[in-house]
Amino acid sequence: MKKGILIILWMLPLFVIAQQTPTDFTYVKKHLTDPGDEVILVAAHRAMHTRYPENSLAAITDAIAHGVDIVEIDVRVSKDGIPVLMHNETVDHISTGSGKVKKIRLSKLRTFRLRDDRGKVTRHRIPTLEEALNLGKDKIVFDIDLKVNIRNLKKVAAVVKKCDAVNSVFFYDSEYDKIRRVERLLPGVLRMTKVHNDDKAKKYLGALLPDIVHLGNSAVDREVSFIETVQQDYGLPVFANALGDIDEAALEDVQAYDSLVEKKVNIIQTDAPVLLLQYLRQKNKHR
Repeated sequence: MKKGILIILWMLPLFVIAQQTPTDFTYVKKHLTDPGDEVILVAAHRAMHTRYPENSLAAITDAIAHGVDIVEIDVRVSKDGIPVLMHNETVDHISTGSGKVKKIRLSKLRTFRLRDDRGKVTRHRIPTLEEALNLGKDKIVFDIDLKVNIRNLKKVAAVVKKCDAVNSVFFYDSEYDKIRRVERLLPGVLRMTKVHNDDKAKKYLGALLPDIVHLGNSAVDREVSFIETVQQDYGLPVFANALGDIDEAALEDVQAYDSLVEKKVNIIQTDAPVLLLQYLRQKNKHR
């Protein structure tokens, strides 16, 4: 079943080339921190990873070409202190290499070739964060999912500053101490963290005051009353995943996305960004 889904997602952009318009960066920035319900933004999970290797420069370029608003990228640091794009702790699942990212120097990482979602070896290489930001800054917004400790957070922040890309990123981490440190390292940069719908929610929202709230995946965390509290009482937009069940259901019936659209979620992260964009446009929820 998963193989069939990947084939469908890989082929989907081929059917919408005629409608293809690149990302409108000004439009995205206008609505990124807006808790209103007029526009829903689309985040591509690990960029366009159903057509190119995840977290690759090609996947980012493809997202821009297809008008995706946000690309989620995962950042780790190599043995010699260079931030690179890689989701897992090891490179084994996605490349021709093996071992932990933190144990491998960049020069060695550069020799590995990336695999696509079907396991096929490609010509693409593991990119650095600097390469990704220089490619996409002021064209698309990056959701930087931090896979680093607080010590290495300085290295990531330094690259964002060097690339003059503060206006093109927001940082995500579920560790609150790390989110606080981001603010100190890069004043004014946008931050997103996960807040659960429990008795600690108001405490964390008040103390952290993130710029975007990442909802959990449970039914409780996605209750309309909690979403309304975040949006109306704190003036913050909410971000939710369609990954997994919702995306898979949408391939059979695109109205499956209504489980998030009707709750007025502001940003939806998906493995099928082209499909979701098409649907939101039909519902006048996107340009």
